[in-house]
Amino acid sequence: MATRRDGDRRKMVRAVGVGGGDDSVGERKRSAGEVAKALDNLRRAAEGSENTMPLILDAVRAYATVGEICGALKEVFGSYTEANVL
Repeated sequence: MATRRDGDRRKMVRAVGVGGGDDSVGERKRSAGEVAKALDNLRRAAEGSENTMPLILDAVRAYATVGEICGALKEVFGSYTEANVL
């Protein structure tokens, strides 16, 4: 029986191009070199005025984690700290 989560997974596979069939998401081995290259490209784009979304998707396709992607962007943009207003 198909669940909503299965449907969400299929949408993600179609939208991002990661995985293939119903159970193949995550079966591909991750290449550290591909991940590093994708994150370096993302960092360079973030330093300029280039649209980062295509490069974020490239990093996802290389199986970079959300933490790695956020870390690359954090290196360029830093962290937001809310000002205390009393």
